[in-house]
Amino acid sequence: MNMIEQLRLSGQLPSPKGVALAIMEISQRDGARLDEVAVARVP
Repeated sequence: MNMIEQLRLSGQLPSPKGVALAIMEISQRDGARLDEVAVARVP
């Protein structure tokens, strides 16, 4: 069984952290601007 199958069966998928999470949060807001994403930082 490969790693992807193991993750799928375990139900413990990795979650985004740091800057990746900040970018995801910005991109979900109405009216998000590219300059906000460009300077995304960890809160």
